[in-house]
Amino acid sequence: MSRALKSAFFRFFRTGLWIKIMIFSVVLGLFVIFQTCSSDLMLYMFKRPRFLSNSFVMTCILKLVYIMPFATAIFSAMFTGNDISFRTINNKISTGISRVYIYLADLIVTVLSSLFSLFIMTGIFFLFAKFVPVKSDVRISSFLLGIFSQVLVISLAFASLYTLLQFFLSTKLLALIVSLLMIPCLMFGTIFIQSQLDEPYRYSYVDEETGEVAWKENPDYVGGTARKIFTFISETSPYSYEFIVNENSFPQEAIAAGTIFALSSAAGLIAIGKKEYQ
Repeated sequence: MSRALKSAFFRFFRTGLWIKIMIFSVVLGLFVIFQTCSSDLMLYMFKRPRFLSNSFVMTCILKLVYIMPFATAIFSAMFTGNDISFRTINNKISTGISRVYIYLADLIVTVLSSLFSLFIMTGIFFLFAKFVPVKSDVRISSFLLGIFSQVLVISLAFASLYTLLQFFLSTKLLALIVSLLMIPCLMFGTIFIQSQLDEPYRYSYVDEETGEVAWKENPDYVGGTARKIFTFISETSPYSYEFIVNENSFPQEAIAAGTIFALSSAAGLIAIGKKEYQ
């Protein structure tokens, strides 16, 4: 295992990916701050807010749910995808390194890279909100830590899925396309499901004969098992409009993301032993 980790980290540092991640995270973090200031605080370019609270930091962190998956997908293609496409994985296998260790090492580096980027951007959000404005009431709280932990687990779930795709799809480009398409599919799929759940069981109409208001069943209403499935997806999707952290319990979104991380990681580690590389 140590040989696989050394090889993975050597490639990570030798190719300068850690520097690219750092620069990318700083630029992206500043962009999120500017966009949040412009949209939520109604400020013009270069105008500083007069007061910020934890809600500003919370808004910035929650936006990473949309940004981190795209960034992780690109990193996975550049790191794991290149290893597969350029057949350098064959050299590792020929030296006696287990396929399971190779997969696990790439997964660990991808996960740590996601954490590295997430910590940098969150740190930028906090420092900006704490020191740049004239007046600030930003402080680390259990509520803020809960939001950060939730976004962290969701990011790890995407990292695990992308590693799985890079190892088992035919080319890194195909894996990258599937990875990037996965995000808008989840977003629009969640919106569609929630629109179905919003359909009322009955709706009112005016009876043409009596002129009175009457009620009739809505044929488009989703009920039974389908409604239970739709409700579960809506409650566990990070792209639902109810994506709010409850201070008293660990949210269902994070639990679902943790389950996906565990299952996709286990699937990759089990299946990699049967995968042939030529």
